[in-house]
Amino acid sequence: MAVEQVESYKKNKPQATQYLDQLKEIAYHMKDCILEEDIEGLGKLLTHDWKVKTEFNPLLTTDFMRTLNKIVMKNGGLGGRVCGAGGGGCFIWLVKPENKEEIATLLDNQKGKLLNYKFMERGLEITPI
Repeated sequence: MAVEQVESYKKNKPQATQYLDQLKEIAYHMKDCILEEDIEGLGKLLTHDWKVKTEFNPLLTTDFMRTLNKIVMKNGGLGGRVCGAGGGGCFIWLVKPENKEEIATLLDNQKGKLLNYKFMERGLEITPI
């Protein structure tokens, strides 16, 4: 997927630069939300980031990923985005704590694999379930 993103950038540099500028602004706002402990705001920004990335490269997200996202968002998800280059890899969601177990079960029923994560002072740490 990363190759397609680079090629898209090369072919349509002005539009690609606009998308990258939007993503940079979203990242700054995400930092603010984290510092302010605004988890709902962060969730909305994660979803906005995903939409901008998908506009730039529609191949970033698979039908399976979109299906899982709908399930999560209908059941207490606060927001989510694709991690890495996309194309079927990993998706991160913020969910309300009271909905975590139900969402985990729903994802498991769809053959999605759940990885727990938590915020750390120095990055993201993934722990086994």
